[in-house]
Amino acid sequence: MSTLGVSTGDLGKLANELRTSGDIVAKQVKKIGDNLFGPGEAGANYATEGKKIQSGLEQLKQRIDDWSKATDTTADVIGAASVSYTTVDDRRASETNKQ
Repeated sequence: MSTLGVSTGDLGKLANELRTSGDIVAKQVKKIGDNLFGPGEAGANYATEGKKIQSGLEQLKQRIDDWSKATDTTADVIGAASVSYTTVDDRRASETNKQ
C-alpha cells in the first residue's frame, strides 16, 4: 500500500496567493473599462478605426475578466481541498488514537 503526503498549509497558501493574483487582475479590468478609446477619441475622420480599437479593448477587458474569475474559482477549489484534507486527516488521527 502506498501513501500520499499533502501539505494542507501549502495548499492554503497557494489558494491565498491565487486569490490575491485574481484580485490584482480584476483591478485591471476596471482600468480598461474606465479608459476605453472609441470613435469620439479617434476623431471625426477616424471613427471606423476608433470603433475597431474600442471593440478590441472591450474584448481584451472580457478576456481579462474571465481570467480573473477563473483564478478566483481555482483558488476556491484549492482552498476547499485544503479544508477537506485537514478534516480527513483529523478524523483518521482520532480513529487511530481510539485503537
